Amino acid sequence: MQDYPHTWALVRQASIEAYVYESILTNESWEPQTIWSYYLVQWDDQPNGTIKQTETLCAMESSEIVVTTKLGTERWQQTVVPQTVVDSVPPATWSATLTVTEDADAEGGECPVVYSLNDTPFGPQYWVFGAHLNDPATETCPSSEDDPAEYDQDQDGHPGVTTQQWVNGELNANIYVCSRTLYRFEPGLVSEIEGEGYRIQGKMVDVVIDQTMFGSDNATLDGMDPESRWSPNDLTYYILVQLPDDATCADVTSDLFYQGA
Repeated sequence: MQDYPHTWALVRQASIEAYVYESILTNESWEPQTIWSYYLVQWDDQPNGTIKQTETLCAMESSEIVVTTKLGTERWQQTVVPQTVVDSVPPATWSATLTVTEDADAEGGECPVVYSLNDTPFGPQYWVFGAHLNDPATETCPSSEDDPAEYDQDQDGHPGVTTQQWVNGELNANIYVCSRTLYRFEPGLVSEIEGEGYRIQGKMVDVVIDQTMFGSDNATLDGMDPESRWSPNDLTYYILVQLPDDATCADVTSDLFYQGA
């Protein structure tokens, strides 16, 4: 990679389990869920030989959770992160490294190039919605909207950020939350696909999710903090796909879906 690309589309797919609280209709349970986040990534060379990686969040999606009710029927539940929340997230900047490895068995006699996203001074990479934390790797979301760390990030007049809970295709509640997520990544292998450019793929090896509910417009949900935990498997990964230098977020989602990510 003498002249590696400087603009990429990035998708991170995390396999988790979401906790369903016991209610009049449902039993408590942990249900599988997939979270996708999409980014426009810019690389800039640094004097020390590393790369400054700037990530602009373009979209977030989650799969539906299928809950069997006490009546034996299925209840389809989904958390939606509105675009207003996505747009309120400032770009994040990390440090990355490209390393040429020695591999005598490499095809064509070429040694593979490995991409590594370097840990921050705090530790793993992170995203925090709805709070200002001095050390996101160790501080959890504030438990109350009266905490000075709480931040109305999407500026809608409600504490934290406003996400939506949909049940069976209908909006069930607007939920005001803080959400903190930590990521760790294995190095990814850089490959060149003829006619498509460069592509990088690797595994996410650890995900920590911490969430607080500040309130909701559905009184039946008050006091129920959303709970999620990482579900380790091969469905948790990241992919970077080369894009033209003038690419936008619209190119990110269309290209990644086209690539089959």
